[in-house]
Amino acid sequence: MKQLARFINKNIFFQKAGMWFKNEKILITLILFALLSLFPNLHILEFRGEESLRALIAYEMFQEKNFLQPTVLGENYHLKPPLFNWLIVLYSFIFGWNELTGRLVTITFLGLNSLLLYFFSFKILKNRYLSLISVLVFVTFFDVIFWYGYLAEIDITYTFFIFLMMTCLFIGFYEKKNIFLLLAGIIFGLSFLLKGFPSIVFFLGTIFGFILYLRSIRIIFNLYLLAGLLFAFFIPYIWIINTAESINYLNFLLQESLARIGLHSNQHPSTNTDLINRLVNIISFPILNFKQLLPSSLIVLLLLISVYRANQKVEIDPKIKILIVLVLVNYIPFLISKSAGRYVLPLFPLVAIIFAYLIVNIGRDRWIKIFLISATFIVFVRFLLGFIGIPLYMEKKVSRKAIAEDIYQTVSKSKNIAFDCYGEKVFALYLDIKLNKVIKKSHLTNNWDYLIDCTKREKLKLVKEYDLKDTKLFIYER
Repeated sequence: MKQLARFINKNIFFQKAGMWFKNEKILITLILFALLSLFPNLHILEFRGEESLRALIAYEMFQEKNFLQPTVLGENYHLKPPLFNWLIVLYSFIFGWNELTGRLVTITFLGLNSLLLYFFSFKILKNRYLSLISVLVFVTFFDVIFWYGYLAEIDITYTFFIFLMMTCLFIGFYEKKNIFLLLAGIIFGLSFLLKGFPSIVFFLGTIFGFILYLRSIRIIFNLYLLAGLLFAFFIPYIWIINTAESINYLNFLLQESLARIGLHSNQHPSTNTDLINRLVNIISFPILNFKQLLPSSLIVLLLLISVYRANQKVEIDPKIKILIVLVLVNYIPFLISKSAGRYVLPLFPLVAIIFAYLIVNIGRDRWIKIFLISATFIVFVRFLLGFIGIPLYMEKKVSRKAIAEDIYQTVSKSKNIAFDCYGEKVFALYLDIKLNKVIKKSHLTNNWDYLIDCTKREKLKLVKEYDLKDTKLFIYER
């Protein structure tokens, strides 16, 4: 540790870099470069993970003009509310239907997260430089810049709404500006339209955090907060009553949320195995989060170790203490449940402010230099990934888009096509876009002529077979 510090202090490059990065304009430029690093070759990267699901639902909404009840391959979909899909449809009017459409929604909200993070941190700490460092910490988090910051998934958009809700509650409770408590309720209702019941956890967790910090339960007896709760109920209510199966939809949303954290209502009471799994998660989950928050998490860890070894007295701003309480209170439910790492992504902006505060106010010049150089390196690597990594990845990968193009050339466009391979629904999405119509499952497609499936059908005429390495795709003709 001491050798690293001496090296940084004596090395001319590090000294000049430290002085260079004290310029706020340079920080802004680095933040912009971090955002721009997400764009190279993004259009040639085929849909990954749940991206195809989000885009397929949006496309079916667009074609069927059914914006309230999401569908997948013609069947009602109940596992997520529709707001993110609405945003994809909105962007399709500008960018058309392709890989970029949903991803640009995500990048837009990453930018909005960055702006909100800057203004909120400046409001509470009155330090422009620290606010810019906070933004740079956030956009260079490993899971933001290398994964969720650009993929057409809900998480970054959801992070913006939850973070905005938290900032409104902060201003409402801490600064006693009641109108923000009303706004928090409205944003809470909108966030429910993105992921459903997890929004309740963040809303109640944030309120409970303020009750603990302010040591007063009386703060919840506020007419503006109660009015906000009415809006929070009213907004999703207006949507849900207009779906095909309202009660069933709510039940699916609840069960999906419970299943994600290992509390499915159909499960038997906790067994010894379940208890062991939860204890393992309590140990492994912070390690996963530490990886998600690199490189800043490692820098802050080393900084705190150096402070401890030097027996240095640390003074923490009261507002930062509140943020720490809010993060911990909201984090605990996910720590003790079987959660995926992305579930705590809405806490990352608050974590970014805490990290930036520690680096700037406790670590000072030495650790600011380390962070800024590491952030620059991360941005450089992200550009390399875009310009070189993505093309290499697509060369080695079995191209679903190329196979979809071949299927399009193989089948007769005037005949009916059914699609029963849910696990490879990305093909349905690519074919939908090519055919300019919605392909549905076989039981929803009257008199289908072609069936695309992942299973062998002995009684049907095989037209073509594709090897996807982990599975196979078949085209049948009836």
